Formats: sequence, structure tokens, C-alpha cells
Amino acid sequence: MKHVIINIVILALLAGLGLSCNQILNEDPTLTSNKVTPHPNDDVQLISSVMVQLELDELIKSSDVILTGTVTDIGPVYRGTWQNTQLIFTDVAVEVSKLLYGQTSESLVIQTRGGRIDGSVIIAEDEPEFRLGEEALLFLRYNPDLDSFIVTGALQGKWSCENGQVIGVAGEYSIVEIESRISSVMAH
Repeated sequence: MKHVIINIVILALLAGLGLSCNQILNEDPTLTSNKVTPHPNDDVQLISSVMVQLELDELIKSSDVILTGTVTDIGPVYRGTWQNTQLIFTDVAVEVSKLLYGQTSESLVIQTRGGRIDGSVIIAEDEPEFRLGEEALLFLRYNPDLDSFIVTGALQGKWSCENGQVIGVAGEYSIVEIESRISSVMAH
């Protein structure tokens, strides 16, 4: 009985730190991030692609929607097959904080390649990492084949937001500077 009480107290303390029972018991990082760390017995496949470097203006021009938002949910899903292998994607749900360009609803789902389902792991090294609860500036394109948004330029199209500043591979700007740049680029 003493061990049961101690285990309940430990789980309650960990839950108070924001961890769910699934994370505690399964040690599954896909619940809080779309990045996967393989386990020893996982069937792992690595996906890599060639990326063209995009400057800020090119990111803007190539995007259907640009917004700031908060990641509210992350979960892996199967999306088709390739060479007799089921493809794993991760759905990243985002609540829109501020729409800077384009049209979308108050929340949307972004698909990233990779994830873990039942011991099958696909790692896509060029996809941006999303963490539950984080705020980000997102440059998005609609992909009709997936019927979902994807991040423009892979990891280049997801920027961190901190104290009114956004930081991405193309530099560090204020949100006001990004809004101004979007207006300027889209006016031409």
C-alpha cells in the first residue's frame, strides 16, 4: 500500500509539472514535440531532401498564409504509402494569435513529415520542430495533396517568437518589421 501511495504522489507531482500520464508511462516525445527520438527496437526510416535557401522576401512570396500562433496539439497520423511503407506525418494544431497575410480560420492544422506510431518511426531531418504551447511565426503553404498546410521552405518557415521579436534562419525582426515587409513585398 505504501508503494501505491508513493507512486500516486510521484505521478501527481509530474502531472503538476505539465506532464501527462502517457508521457510518463510511454516516454513518447511526440506528445509534446513532433521530433522523435528512436527507441532501440523501433523500425526507423530517415527522410532527407534538398532545400533551397529562401530569403525573407521569398518566404513571404511563397506563402499562402503568414501568422503568429500557439501550438495546441501534436499527434502522429498515417498518410498514404510509398514503396509498401506507410507514411507517418505529424499533425500540429495551431491557434492563430495574429493573421499577418492570407485567410484561415482561428485554428488550423499543419502537417510535418515524420513521427512515431506503434514502433514505426520516420525522421525527417529538415522539418521544423514544434513544441506544445510554443508561440511561433509561421509561413505556410496549402498542400492540396494532403488537404493541409505545410511550412514554407521546411525549417526556414518557422520562427520563434519572444517578447515581440521573431527569430528565424533569415534573421531577427520585430513583428512590426515583418508586417511592414509583408505589405511591401505583396504590394509589388
